[in-house]
Order: sequence, then structure tokens, then C-alpha cells
Amino acid sequence: MIVKNVSFLGPQSKIFKQEIKQMPGVLNATFGDTPTSGNSNSGSIFKSATLEASSGLLVQQWQVDEDYIPTLGMKLITGRNFSNQFLTDSTAVIINESAVRLLGFTKPVDKLLYRPQDDYGKKVKIYHIIGVVKDFNFKSLRDNIEPLVLKNEGNNGALSIHVSSNNIPALLSHIENKWKEFSPNQQFNYSFMDQDFDATYVQSSVWGQYLSRLPHWPS
Repeated sequence: MIVKNVSFLGPQSKIFKQEIKQMPGVLNATFGDTPTSGNSNSGSIFKSATLEASSGLLVQQWQVDEDYIPTLGMKLITGRNFSNQFLTDSTAVIINESAVRLLGFTKPVDKLLYRPQDDYGKKVKIYHIIGVVKDFNFKSLRDNIEPLVLKNEGNNGALSIHVSSNNIPALLSHIENKWKEFSPNQQFNYSFMDQDFDATYVQSSVWGQYLSRLPHWPS
């Protein structure tokens, strides 16, 4: 389940998250960019501090927090997850298998990545890799899995909640009531990730059928 527009809560968004995590029927909750958001958060990262084009790679860059991987059920295949016990994790990243392969790393953990902070490449932010997550589809199953970088910079625009309750309507009502405690004048807006994925695939299928009906002109 995804509760949207949590950024409206401002500084109270983290308290809202913690109170949701304590509800019966909630296994975990996390702030971060969701696979079904439809936003393309792509950008270039580099293996070289000089930002040489040959060392660059266009990747998906998602802002997440330390609860993201366990909440969404991702699998770490090497390294570790983000932790608020490590101050250096403010510049840590976790990348997927596709990024490892395209970057040409054999042992990616502790390797450095560089990202330009301006249009001229004069300001560069340095990240260190702490883990690798198993590849997963976050677009249509027809698409190749893109390289992905998870940054420990939690985006509180959406709160993804892993629920285990057999009574979803009751739990949903509890979450909505909690929302109204924090933001009585703001509409409660939510969706379910599995339904969002289904809608994405249906839309992709319909678009594909439309394209297949278009005339194909000889070249």
C-alpha cells in the first residue's frame, strides 16, 4: 500500500511513519521513490572523478531510506543495507546487478561513484557502494531491466507500507484516521502497488495493440 503526498506533513512525516509501523497488521513502512510512480529519475554516474564520458552510465536514481529494501522485499546479494548507525551512509549507495555488469565491477562493494552537481562538472559528489540488490522488474516485463542506484536520501513524498492484515478495509480505515490526526484538512490519497503494476501492464498492452494495427510502410 502506498500513501501519497506525505510531504504535506512536513517535519511530522517521520513521526507519521513510525506510528504507522506500530499498527497491528503492518510489517514495515518506508519512504522512497516507488517502482510504480511513473517518474523517470534518471541521471549519469561515473567511475572516474574526472567524469570522463567513457566511465559514465545513465541509471535510474531512487531516493530511499533504510527500511526500503526490507519493506519492498528486495534481495541483497552482497554487501549490506543502509543503516542509521553509520554516519557515512549519507553518501552510500546500493546498486542492482545490471549496474554492476554495465559498470564492469567484479567486486563492487567499497567502489566509488561520482555524480556531477552542476552543469559544468566543477562540483562532484562522491558515493561509495555498500551493497548490490538482485535485479527486479520495475517497468513492463517487455523492457530490459535498467541499471539502478538507490541513494540513502529518503524522499518523503510517498510512504510504502507492507501489510499482512487479513482485514485490509479495517487497517485502511486505521491508517486513514491516523492521517486525519496529522493532516485533517488534507485529502487521504493512497493506492496498492500490485494494482498499480497491473494498470501499468494493461496500459502497455493496449498501447502495443494500437501500434500493431498501424500500417507498416516499406522502407
